[in-house]
Amino acid sequence: MKTCPLLWIALFFCSASPVSGQVTYSREYNFSSPKIRSLWNKRAAKLNDPFLANIPTDIERLPAIQLRDFIAQDCQNCSLEVVTPGKWSPETLVKFNEGGGFKIAVDPAVIEVQPLHEVFTSSPTQAEVARRNYIFMAAKAVGLSPADPCHLNFGARSAFGDDAESFMRFLADWSNRPLSQGLLGDIDHIGSSPPMSYTSMDQQLAYKKLIAATNNGWVTSLKIAARRMNDEVYTFTPLKREGGLGARHDQEIGLKYLVTEEFAQIDQPIELRGLRHPQSAEEDYLLRELIDKRIAYLKSQKGNPIFYVPEQRLFEATMGVYLPWSLALHFRIYVAEMGLDWRRYQVLIPPKIRAIIATKKNKRIFDGDIDWDSPTEVGEFASGMAKYFYVSPWMEAHIYEILSRPELPVGHVAALLVFLQGEFEAAPEVLNTLLRKLARLPQFKKIIILERCASHFQ
Repeated sequence: MKTCPLLWIALFFCSASPVSGQVTYSREYNFSSPKIRSLWNKRAAKLNDPFLANIPTDIERLPAIQLRDFIAQDCQNCSLEVVTPGKWSPETLVKFNEGGGFKIAVDPAVIEVQPLHEVFTSSPTQAEVARRNYIFMAAKAVGLSPADPCHLNFGARSAFGDDAESFMRFLADWSNRPLSQGLLGDIDHIGSSPPMSYTSMDQQLAYKKLIAATNNGWVTSLKIAARRMNDEVYTFTPLKREGGLGARHDQEIGLKYLVTEEFAQIDQPIELRGLRHPQSAEEDYLLRELIDKRIAYLKSQKGNPIFYVPEQRLFEATMGVYLPWSLALHFRIYVAEMGLDWRRYQVLIPPKIRAIIATKKNKRIFDGDIDWDSPTEVGEFASGMAKYFYVSPWMEAHIYEILSRPELPVGHVAALLVFLQGEFEAAPEVLNTLLRKLARLPQFKKIIILERCASHFQ
C-alpha cells in the first residue's frame, strides 16, 4: 500500500467542483459490534475520564485493520493507500478502479467509513449503488454492523451559495421539527447532537434574534450567518456541559467548518448529526433524495418570513416527548409540503411510525376531518397539527382552510384559538399571522380573541 498525506475535508469536498444547482454530499458511516461496545464500556468505566475514554485504542484499531485486510483480499478492483495523518491514527484510503472510494478510520467505539464526496443524482447508476453497498457487505463479513448515530454532510456553498436567507431557513425548518427525535434519528442519541429545543433559553433567544435579523435583511451573507450561529448560538451543549469550541461540535446541525479559513476556497460541509444509520446504499440514496428535495423546496420559499418558536425541553424528560402519533403527523406534513408521497420514504422512519401514518385516523386528523366532539381527536389535531401552522406557508394555508370551514363549531374553534394563544405566549407575532386571516371571516366575529384583535389586524 502507498502512503500519502491527505486532508480529509479536502478529500470530501474539494476533489471536484459541483455542477451548478447540484449539492455535494458525503457520509460518515459508523460500524461496531457487541464486543467492541462491551470492551469500550469496560474501559470507560475503569478510566472514569470521558476525555481519555474517547481516545480510540486497539479496541477500535484492530477491527479497522481486520476490515482493511478483508478488502485487500476480497476486492479485485480496489487499490489501498495509507493516509497520514488521520484523525486519531493513520487511516486507509480505498479507491475503486472505476472511480469513487472510501476511507477507513476509527472513532470512539466505532469503525468509521467515509465515502468520498459525490454530486447528488436522483438516479444513481447500478455501479454507484454496488460500490456503496460493498461497504456494508465488507463490514458485515468481519462481524460489524451499522451503529447509530450517523452523519449526513452536504456542502454549504453548493446548497446555498452565499444566501444567508436560504441557509437560515433550512436551519429553522430543521429546528421546528422532530426529525432527529424519532423520525430520521432517535431521541437517545441527542447527547452529541442536541436539537435546538434542548439548548438553553438564552441560546434559543439568540437563535430567534438571528432569524429576525435575517428576515430584516441585516444578515448579508452565509458566512456572516454561520459565524453568528457559532459565536452567538452554539455557545453551550447541555449534556456535556461545555462551552467554547466543544459546543460548536456537539450540535444537531454542525457548522464548525463554515468558520474556517478554508471556507473561502472549499465547499465546506454542513453536518446533519444524530441521524439513524442507513442499512443499505439504497436507503442512503433515498435520504439524500429527501434532503435534496427539501433544500430545493425551502429555496422556493424565499421572501417569506422565517419563524422559530423557543421551546425548552429537558434531557431528564426526553422519553416520550414526541408520541408516535405526533411523529407520524410530523412526517406526513414534512413530505406533503413538498408535494411528495410519504410511502416512497417510509423506509427512513421506524416501523411503528410507519404503521400509524398508514391509518385512516392519521389521514383524517391531517385533513382536519375529525370528530369535534372527541377530546382525543381534537387534542391530537390541536397539538399535532394546528400548533405547527407556522412551520411553512403551505402549513399555514392548510390550517387556515380547515378552520375556515363554515360547518366547524365556532365554540370549538374558539377553544382551539385559546389553546394556541397559550402556546404562543412568548411569540405572539407568530400567531398573529393566522389570527389576522381568521379575523376577517364573518362566522368568527363573535370569538373574543379575534374580536379584540380585529381592529388591530384591519
